Order: sequence, then C-alpha cells, then structure tokens
Amino acid sequence: MVIYFAVTKIINLLTSGNNVRAGLEMALIDAVATSIGFSTLKPKVGKNLNADIEVLKAIRVAHPECSFMLDANDGYTSSEAIKVLDRLHEMGVTILFEQPVHRDDWESLGHVTQVAKQKYGISVAADESCRSLSDVEKIIEGNLVDVINIKLAKIGVLGALEIINGCSPNNKTFPLLLFTG
Repeated sequence: MVIYFAVTKIINLLTSGNNVRAGLEMALIDAVATSIGFSTLKPKVGKNLNADIEVLKAIRVAHPECSFMLDANDGYTSSEAIKVLDRLHEMGVTILFEQPVHRDDWESLGHVTQVAKQKYGISVAADESCRSLSDVEKIIEGNLVDVINIKLAKIGVLGALEIINGCSPNNKTFPLLLFTG
C-alpha cells in the first residue's frame, strides 16, 4: 500500500510540470508500478485536455492492460470530459471518472455521468461536489453520479458520519468511498 501511495505522489508531481516529459516519465513509472502488481492507476488530469490525452496514451502504450481511475479535480467542461471519454474508449480503457466537471456544475455532472454510463459503461464519482449532506442528497436525488467519494480530510469525521447517517434513515443506498487523505 505504501508503494501505491509513493507511485501516486510521483505521478502527481510529474503531471504538474512539462507535459511531454511527464508523459514519458509516467510511462516509466507505470512500468514499475505494473511490475510490482498494480493494474489500475489514478492519474490526475483536468489541466490541459490535449496534454492529458497524450499522457494517458503514453501510459497505455507502456501497459496496454492497465485501467484508469481518472481524477479531473473539477478541471474540465462537460464537452472536454466527454472528449476524454471518447479518446479513452478508442484506446480500450476501462475507467472510473472522478469529478470531471466543476463541483457546482450539477447539470454538467449529471450529463457527463449519463453519457459515460450509457455510451461507455463507465462510472462517474463525485468528490469535490460532496461537501455536505445537502450536496450528497442533491447528488442522489438527481442521480448525478454513480459513486460518492467522501474525504475525511475535507469534511471531517463528523461530516462523514452526518452524510452516512443522513442517507441511511431515508433508505438512500449509494456506493460510498471513504478516504482519510
């Protein structure tokens, strides 16, 4: 598990700089990660659509069987997020797409989720959009995503418990991911 976090941190550092170099270095890091047993990577995307696609292609060339859990950190517009899905589909990549659009753009979040699910069979997760129980209720009632990511570092233990307890009494079942970092 420690190695996974180290590899993830290195990938995040590399994708924040020179994108051409980062793509090549990410492919090398991916080769190391897959050689020790990792088959799913979580690259950070959402800063530059074309550079993101090039980085993902470089990783895919280095390891054709890997899957991605993309984390866009609310960096794309709806049309950019769908373009990423189109390109990844061309590469044959199965992914989870985390927070593809701005956290307050509920309409686009629902639209990207609908396209991802219906056209590609891909799940979309909300992360930055989950700041309170009312946000989660809005997401569930609007069927805006497939998975809700609750981060304790962002909302705290009490906030997470409020969300979990708030959903349970109303028979609202939903896949939740709970992260400490």
